[in-house]
This record gives sequence, C-alpha cells and structure tokens, in this order.
Amino acid sequence: MAITGKMYVSGNMCNGFSGEGKVSDGELKVKSLAMTRMLCHDAQLNTLDATIDKMLREGAQVDLTENQLTLATADQTLVYKLADLMH
Repeated sequence: MAITGKMYVSGNMCNGFSGEGKVSDGELKVKSLAMTRMLCHDAQLNTLDATIDKMLREGAQVDLTENQLTLATADQTLVYKLADLMH
C-alpha cells in the first residue's frame, strides 16, 4: 500500500484499489475507494481484499512508525512494513 503526501491511497492485493483518504482523530478513511472486482484463486487474498476494502471505507485507526504502518479496527489489524521509500 502507498499513501502520498496528499493522502492518495493505492495498493494491490489480488485487486487494485485507490482513492483519496482523510485522517481525522487518528482514523484513516477513504470514502470513495475504487477497487477492481476480480475473484482470486487464493482464498487468503480474497479475504485480505475484503478486509482492506472495509477498513478503508469505514475507517481504521492509524499508527505510523519509522518503518511500519498499522491499520486497526475493533475486529482486524493490518501491519505494513516499509518496502521502498519513494521521493
């Protein structure tokens, strides 16, 4: 997942997703999230697609450290590790 300085969120599990996000009170929401709708052969990727879709649309608490981004709701937690720093 990538988040630009202007809060444009994009990424790819099995399906690609993107949209303009907003952070308020430590919660990230992407109300108008666009996502492709392909069925993946890997059931785990289908589950992750549904999880990230729900988290971004409904809002997730954000914790950002130097090398890690954590998105959390009452039901789910996703942890992203820094893979590449873009300038």
